[in-house]
Amino acid sequence: MSPHIFAQLRRRIVAPGWLLLQRCQHDGVQVVPEALVEALWLGATQGADSFWRDRSFFARMGCLFGNATYSGKPDEELPNQTVGFWLQGVNAESEPMRVEGTLSQAGTDRFEVTSNCRNQVDAGTYDLLVGVPTVNGNLYQPVQQTVTTSDSEDTIVTVEVPEPPSVKARFVDGAEEDKDQRGAQITAYQNGEEVFRFRWMDEVYLDEGTYEFRTRPNQDNELSVTETFAAGDHKEIVFAMQHTVHATFTMLAEGSGVKLRGNYELWQDSEKKYDVHANNGAIILPGTYDVYLVNEINPHIEPGVVITTDNEQNIDITVPVGHITFIYQNANGTRAADKRIFLSRDPRGHVRPSGEPHALIPGTYTVKGWRGTYDEIVFEVNAGEDKEIVLRKKK
Repeated sequence: MSPHIFAQLRRRIVAPGWLLLQRCQHDGVQVVPEALVEALWLGATQGADSFWRDRSFFARMGCLFGNATYSGKPDEELPNQTVGFWLQGVNAESEPMRVEGTLSQAGTDRFEVTSNCRNQVDAGTYDLLVGVPTVNGNLYQPVQQTVTTSDSEDTIVTVEVPEPPSVKARFVDGAEEDKDQRGAQITAYQNGEEVFRFRWMDEVYLDEGTYEFRTRPNQDNELSVTETFAAGDHKEIVFAMQHTVHATFTMLAEGSGVKLRGNYELWQDSEKKYDVHANNGAIILPGTYDVYLVNEINPHIEPGVVITTDNEQNIDITVPVGHITFIYQNANGTRAADKRIFLSRDPRGHVRPSGEPHALIPGTYTVKGWRGTYDEIVFEVNAGEDKEIVLRKKK
């Protein structure tokens, strides 16, 4: 057997058939047993392309090993030759259309075919049913014709098919209607039931009928458009969005500019409107909000923060704080090595390092030493002060 054929079989046939083939060649077998061909056939049907699934290939080779012969069924009883079938769809203006369909014989579907690729079918005469697939999952007004596939070369069939209605979407800013916005997935409903979905940037074919299209680009824009489609309609539905902006917030310690850690909440009229990530910000409606810093040690509320209609906004808020440094001392009053402390407030707390200043909003705090004998210290923080708190080890 030629190295090329061996390489093809190694790639396409599962292990049992491959090992048998090697053994036959090694032993110089001059007759290819039917069991071997059946094993190769079984392997090929588990993953090879249809060229290698055709047992008549082995028979027509006469022998894979020089002068050997096939000992199985005669050629006339072998399956039909597998051939290539190319399907091309066009509309009334001869423009290319993606189509799908089936090849059937005597009322039985034999092959599913598509214009996306080269289809593998048996040579013969078929009834072809073909049409444009819609997003509803149907073929739009499929057409039928008889086709005959060649047994010696690829067959190319071009079919004129009706073009279905189509829909695409556009999202616009309510404040700037000439400016397109990024959209979101769109869901189509009929009689209150979901029919299909499509991406906001796509144009899709759909069945004729009336649909309600729903989408939700963000929490402030839950939108709906109802539209009817008839044959020949190619429509664009427009979703007019409320104008929203992207805003980020940063609370900074007065005096040092240290960023206070935590995410944010925006409140209006005693109701929370948005959660805002400290780094990513949020998409929000312009307006006036109370900004809450979510932090167990340093909670802060900044009232009356105005968000304008500018598309991108970075809001810096300066917070009055005191700066406190925690110092460890030995029992004799000498400076001890820095280590962690446990700082709490009402009664939530967190571990913090000693030996460096901490920006704390005004209030009452408690600090405990870490792994040692230390008194618990309760202290007050006032805006603008800068002081040290000493944790002295007991004897």
